Amino acid sequence: TYKDVVAEGYVITSEEDGLSQKWQDYLYNQLSKRSKDKSKVVKSMSVDPTIPPGFKEIHVEVATDLKNDYCIKNTPAKVHVRMREEKTALWMVYQLIAAIAQQNPNFNAIDLPPTTIEFKNQCTNFDFSYRDVHLQPNMDVDYAALIGTNSVESDWGIWAHNLHKVLKVDSATQAEVNGVLTDKQYCFSSEQLYLQLHEYIDDNYGNGKKKPYRFMIAPNDNDQVCTCEKCKGAGNDQHNATPAVFNLINRLAQDFPKHHFYALAYRTTLTPPDNELLDNCGVFISTIAIPKGVKLTGNKNFNELNDLIQDWKKKTPNLYLWDYISNFDDYLTPLPILTGLKKQFPDFINAGVKGLFLNGSGYDYSPFDDVKTYAAAALMMNAKIDIDSLTGKFFAKKYPVSHQLLNSYYISLENKINQTDKPYSLYGNFKSASKNYLATADFIVFYNSLTKTVNTATGEEKENLEKLLTALSFTRLQVAYLLGYEAGGGFVIGNEQVKLTPDIKVYLKQLSNYVNYKDLARFKENGGYLKDYLAEWQKLAQYSAKRNLLSEGNLSFISNPDEDYTDSRTLNDGIMGFGSNYQQGWLLSSKDDLHLKVSLDNLLKARNLNINFLNDEEAGIYPPTLVEIIVDGKVIKSLKPKLNPSDEKVYQIQETLSFGADIKMFEIKMLRSTKGKRTIGCDEIQLTK
Repeated sequence: TYKDVVAEGYVITSEEDGLSQKWQDYLYNQLSKRSKDKSKVVKSMSVDPTIPPGFKEIHVEVATDLKNDYCIKNTPAKVHVRMREEKTALWMVYQLIAAIAQQNPNFNAIDLPPTTIEFKNQCTNFDFSYRDVHLQPNMDVDYAALIGTNSVESDWGIWAHNLHKVLKVDSATQAEVNGVLTDKQYCFSSEQLYLQLHEYIDDNYGNGKKKPYRFMIAPNDNDQVCTCEKCKGAGNDQHNATPAVFNLINRLAQDFPKHHFYALAYRTTLTPPDNELLDNCGVFISTIAIPKGVKLTGNKNFNELNDLIQDWKKKTPNLYLWDYISNFDDYLTPLPILTGLKKQFPDFINAGVKGLFLNGSGYDYSPFDDVKTYAAAALMMNAKIDIDSLTGKFFAKKYPVSHQLLNSYYISLENKINQTDKPYSLYGNFKSASKNYLATADFIVFYNSLTKTVNTATGEEKENLEKLLTALSFTRLQVAYLLGYEAGGGFVIGNEQVKLTPDIKVYLKQLSNYVNYKDLARFKENGGYLKDYLAEWQKLAQYSAKRNLLSEGNLSFISNPDEDYTDSRTLNDGIMGFGSNYQQGWLLSSKDDLHLKVSLDNLLKARNLNINFLNDEEAGIYPPTLVEIIVDGKVIKSLKPKLNPSDEKVYQIQETLSFGADIKMFEIKMLRSTKGKRTIGCDEIQLTK
């Protein structure tokens, strides 16, 4: 099939209707603006235009009755592009310009991403009609238009659990739960709530004829349901808010037939309503329960999700998934997602899913978010597209000096996660990332190469690389922390003290450049501020710990450890956990009281016992109510942790011990709190002389 668009110049024509002519003008203006020789771009209103020698005709048609998203017919003399929607026409214009500029030096498209389609004869439907990548590059609505994605910034009047931003919460709009009004949830049968939403939409977005918007009508993110007389009459019960919520959605959808209204199939609105939804309504279903980055065929959790999708399909064809593409406890360690998306998209398509919201780091910077945004957008259009080709084209254009280094490393991450075939965690610690896909030795080589390469780049590429290096200095410090005393680690022992290696200062200095970037203030979804992370490292530098006698002994579990916390060496490596981050150096125990056996030949030398515990109520982590020291089956001490006066997130045991010469072993039992999730976070169990 002929797919070339190269020519000496171009004659831009269109169908003789207003919409097609609008996009003919747009293509002509944009292509002409980017042409060094303006005579190489001609606009013609003739049905059979005169084509100068060496020129090619580009014929534009926007046809709302087209059965496909776009069609291309390409011959040596003419390329005819047809699009069903104006949004697709805008994307197609820049696909054409990028393809032309790639082959003809008269045209400049340095600011455009590379093309993701071939201009061969085809009629194509996008695999997903709604496509949103919630990474920082897609927050730029102009860029989102170039790559053909939706954006919460431009498409939504109300998004997610954000009714609180537009509603006045008072007794007229509050939910009644167990007979008591609460400001934690809404009454979706409230006439006042309906009137406020109607007025907000009408005042800010009009009737939708000029531009249709989307509105999400979702309860607050909790399990409370209004059971006032009106809501019970609608069909609500203590666990199901669907009836009242969808009565409201249908009412608004009738008022504003040009706008679109969506719900979340989530928590109290998981169950579909009894009636079918109106044509301008739809639903987002969360994929939180399914594994990320691996094939879904035969997976029990995906089968359950698919059943839910099929139940909702009986009520609406407008089915979208709220999917997840970040580790929300670590935005800065590179996470390869493209292989996983390519594995899972066919199952989503087969299930009847029409759209995707890929929930990522959002407004916060994350390394490689530019290539991931570009490639994920292309994959949502065509799930069969080749990942290596996408990343290679993107890096080559955006990073002319460093593209081979960047592409080689990023693709190695994708290959590694594909080989291990283990799901990535949405709230995972760095140790699990290193087991799954991030080989620490390879990362160190890449980080060192990047450090050198930054100085060889110029202009925008240099700026982008400096920002990347700053962000990856967080991961370099994580590697140093994980490796401990090994090569590439961050710690040495000198004069019976645990000290930092000289390289740590270099990484800390590089990471401190985060202050130059407004979107690089934190490394995770909640909290996780880099200023606090840097302060924790400074503490390690200022207050070196004594060498732990237990590093020469054996520490083992009597209780059953949590799946991701089976390595007891966390507790006696001499490296303190960070009070500001439960993922940093803490051993978490949520299944049972934490019960350990300590074996050490030189217990006679031990005099001081120090144990640190994390206190993070938001994460459901509390210090134990009691710590028992057990020798020969007898409790010889019962100790209550006390708050560390210099860190409100840390509780401590500080006790003097004395063991007889014949004692080689004792036990430590930590009794869990009765609060919350009852998780214990324990760090260093330190025995010193």
